[in-house]
Amino acid sequence: MVMKTIPTTSIGTGVTLIYSITTGRVATIKQLSFTNAAGANRTVHIYDSSSATGSDREIFRLIIYPNETFIPAEVMNRKARLGYITAKTDEGTEVSVDGYLDEE
Repeated sequence: MVMKTIPTTSIGTGVTLIYSITTGRVATIKQLSFTNAAGANRTVHIYDSSSATGSDREIFRLIIYPNETFIPAEVMNRKARLGYITAKTDEGTEVSVDGYLDEE
């Protein structure tokens, strides 16, 4: 297993690439940190995708409250196998994400 950092990325209403998995590997998302700089709730979707702009399989979805940084309390252990981890928000572009994962 190789620990990798997910750099801080702004998420938009279109699908946004947040990490490219090394060819031939599977990524296990360990932790993500979300920051919502907007004055309203934002719904964020994270996908395991076969393209940098796709949304093939939703890994999880969450709502982040206004002006909040949210870090889920437990280790996520969500697997991504299709080559890319992508994200989008439903309502606006004021959300960013970063974190770390293992590639195996």
